[in-house]
Amino acid sequence: MTTPQPHLHAFSWDRLDEFTALVNAVQGMEGTPAALDPAFMAERLRVPGMDAEADCMLATFDGTLAGYTLLNWELPIGSVVLEGGVLPEHRRRGLGGMLISWAKERGRERGAAVARAPSPEDDAGHSEALRRMGFAEVRRYVVLRWAGSTAPVAALPPGIVARRFRAGDAASLAEAQNAAFGGQWGFSPNTVEQIAYSVGMSRTTAEGVAVLVSGDDVAAYCSTMTAGEPPAAAGSILMLGAHPRHQGLGLGRAALLEGMRLLLERGARTIELTVDAENSTARQLYESVGFQRAGGRRWFEADLTAG
Repeated sequence: MTTPQPHLHAFSWDRLDEFTALVNAVQGMEGTPAALDPAFMAERLRVPGMDAEADCMLATFDGTLAGYTLLNWELPIGSVVLEGGVLPEHRRRGLGGMLISWAKERGRERGAAVARAPSPEDDAGHSEALRRMGFAEVRRYVVLRWAGSTAPVAALPPGIVARRFRAGDAASLAEAQNAAFGGQWGFSPNTVEQIAYSVGMSRTTAEGVAVLVSGDDVAAYCSTMTAGEPPAAAGSILMLGAHPRHQGLGLGRAALLEGMRLLLERGARTIELTVDAENSTARQLYESVGFQRAGGRRWFEADLTAG
């Protein structure tokens, strides 16, 4: 009798449907509004800078698709982020270690200095697997959730106008975002191409990006994502920030409320976001409009330059 063996296989586009189902199962999204469909998965795999056939590895056990890792490059800050996991019934068979070893080697090939990986705070097995593979916990994030059907109206200072993202805003939004978050842990500067691509995706459309403008310049913004259909649609706040030269005017709160309003208009009745557990100012802002803790995420990091 042949003993079942784990194997790695590079992603190929003919396995898109199968891969999408695997991601939903590994990430616990099956049957939820957040569940991915193959069309949106294809959009994710085609973001600028990613080569799905080179940056996504699948693991099988006895011929059954059992796990994956997908690499998200942040080379401007010397980092690669590992997304993925192994189905619970196939853990402790060596697949996770094989996937992480491949990911770390691929990161070195591309010149990344560190590999980073998130782990749900309630998944001790996943966190322990990362530790065994040379990762150390470096950060904790909090998941916050809001539920409702109305949000407060944003108060805007003189000279600031709130509207949706428009064609031609990509460069100004990129400049505002990079200025707001430059130097913060885990933030890699976005290019104009990346922002223009993201607002053309089916779940992260231009209609879901609130911008507060001063003249032609983006002073603050809130980018969102909507998944599912009303009345079960779920919303997410992806990025929220204000350009440093416009900080201190309450624009962060105003942009947040505008982003929430756009999500409500698209049928979302729950909204989630993640925030650095150490960022007390941001947490207080979110909690002031009704967000409550709904979970957490640990971030792990491995040095790819050692050894």
